[in-house]
Amino acid sequence: MNISCSYKTHLPKGFDCIKEHFSNSQLFGYTVDGSYHFWSVETLWRETSSLKPKFVGIELFHPKLNCWFPDGTDIDLDYLLDHFERMKNSSLDSPILVTSSFDIIDGNHRFLKARYEKKQKILVIVIETFPPPEFILEGGR
Repeated sequence: MNISCSYKTHLPKGFDCIKEHFSNSQLFGYTVDGSYHFWSVETLWRETSSLKPKFVGIELFHPKLNCWFPDGTDIDLDYLLDHFERMKNSSLDSPILVTSSFDIIDGNHRFLKARYEKKQKILVIVIETFPPPEFILEGGR
């Protein structure tokens, strides 16, 4: 399983200990050799505060919206409208935070707005090296 840019309320079933550990933080996580590594997005922004944003082509991205539509999420019109409103109100003047393979850590709404407005480039900060994870689930749940 690959988990990326997931809010604590949108984690897959069985990840309750993550919700407790991170309280109300937005999370980013991925798997490494069968273990799940997690960071708060706030920590990753802080760790990258010295990096200079740059423009990159939209075509580099392979967006995964599993952070909005994970297994077991009830999707209704209000849920979709909330995301549309957040996209509409987002600012393309702020960079999005991405991995070196252009997975979006933070900034899905800005990315979607850029796509919706048919922009060719978007402002990003790329994390090349991650700090040590804030939480690890060894070998799964």
